[in-house]
Amino acid sequence: MAYIDQEIERYVELKPLEGDFCEGSVKVQDGPGLYFWLMQRAYNVQVLAPQAVQEKLVRMLKNTLSLYEQSGE
Repeated sequence: MAYIDQEIERYVELKPLEGDFCEGSVKVQDGPGLYFWLMQRAYNVQVLAPQAVQEKLVRMLKNTLSLYEQSGE
C-alpha cells in the first residue's frame, strides 16, 4: 500500500493483501453519491459486497459504455 489517502484511513478498515493491494471495509449509505465516488475510482476499486451494490454499479457502467459503443467511435 504505497499510498493511502489520510482522509480515507479515518473511515475505512484496511487489510493489506499481496503486492500493493488492500481490501477495505466501510459502512456507507446507498445512493447516487456512492456510485459517483466508485466510478471516479475506475479500475482502482472493486466492489465485493453487497451484491446489490455490485449489480447496480455494473448496470451503470454498462449503460455508460453503451453511450460510446453506439456512437461508432
